[in-house]
Amino acid sequence: MLLEPAAVLEGTYKLDEDALKTCLAEQEPLVDGGVRTASPAQLFDANTHLHEKIAGFSGNLFIVDSLRRLNRVRLYGQLLRERLVK
Repeated sequence: MLLEPAAVLEGTYKLDEDALKTCLAEQEPLVDGGVRTASPAQLFDANTHLHEKIAGFSGNLFIVDSLRRLNRVRLYGQLLRERLVK
């Protein structure tokens, strides 16, 4: 929650419109109802791609690496919950 706003405030932040359009193409079907039928993995991937792109636009490798580590922790938590439910 803090990483993306910090990335946007970086003096080196530069928006890549093509990369953002790719994320938009991935997100639009979810907004149009696909979220109801998407797998947890698909939702996780779409979320991860968007947030990593936003962080990456900063050019700050510390922010990008921190977000990737956080995403791995989230993924491990999700996998653990799935195993406990079975």
